[in-house]
Amino acid sequence: QDHSIVNSGHHPKAFFASLWKSIAAGRVWRGEIKNRAKDGSFYWVDATIIPFLDAHGRPIQYIGIRTNITASKLSEEKIERLNSDLELRIIEKTSQLERSMKVSLQSEKLAAVGQLAAGVAHEINNPLGVILGFAQSVSRRLPKEDPLAMPLNAIEREALRCKTLVSSLLSFSRQSGGAFSAIDLDTALAT
Repeated sequence: QDHSIVNSGHHPKAFFASLWKSIAAGRVWRGEIKNRAKDGSFYWVDATIIPFLDAHGRPIQYIGIRTNITASKLSEEKIERLNSDLELRIIEKTSQLERSMKVSLQSEKLAAVGQLAAGVAHEINNPLGVILGFAQSVSRRLPKEDPLAMPLNAIEREALRCKTLVSSLLSFSRQSGGAFSAIDLDTALAT
């Protein structure tokens, strides 16, 4: 009898065509087949079909040896599902790790820029203080109508502008937020 009674619809028609072609040619066929039971449930068998040949080498009869491997196949399917889930989790965790690494790298770069800004600001601040000090000192001693008063005032104004920029650089380079709050000095000194 053919296989149509228990056919689960899992295998394509070419699968059974190949099976029949093999045994019709007198060759033994071996493989796994998913079948449907009378109650509609599915089961798997490991099948070997052996053709018995007549004197001319043509099949006259077949014997099928089947072993139920449903439990094994269900275990394989479960392992495949678990592997797929694990692969998805690995991909997700790898993506999270890559994002974390990028954020960490950006933080390190930003910290390096902050250190550089602090170093540059300190190096500029010292000579800027000297320039500002001399400009203010000389400017106070000169009468307003002196021709040097206007250039000295410009030097003072631009030095103060640079000092503000340096102060901003220093604020940027500080790693802690440095939150300030009002306190009662009497209470603080009393404790």
